[in-house]
Amino acid sequence: MLRISFSADDSSGTIRLDGKLLKPWIGEVRSTVALAGGGGTARIDLRGLTFADPDGIDLLRELDATGVRLEGASPFIAELLANSVRHIR
Repeated sequence: MLRISFSADDSSGTIRLDGKLLKPWIGEVRSTVALAGGGGTARIDLRGLTFADPDGIDLLRELDATGVRLEGASPFIAELLANSVRHIR
């Protein structure tokens, strides 16, 4: 299960992912990122993300490459992303 929460401020949107990012949820995450302003303005809070399958990791890498900021990854998620994500904080 994945919970997707969205909050917006004046200049950007923050998406919070809680649970497991699996292939069936990728389309919904993409839609939410588009709603949040897409690359360059959106942020994804990964503090509540406990697992991501290979498709979920590929999505996060793709979003990172387009300028979406990824924040707050657990050590486990950070390790999965370590080789290709620039913006984990």
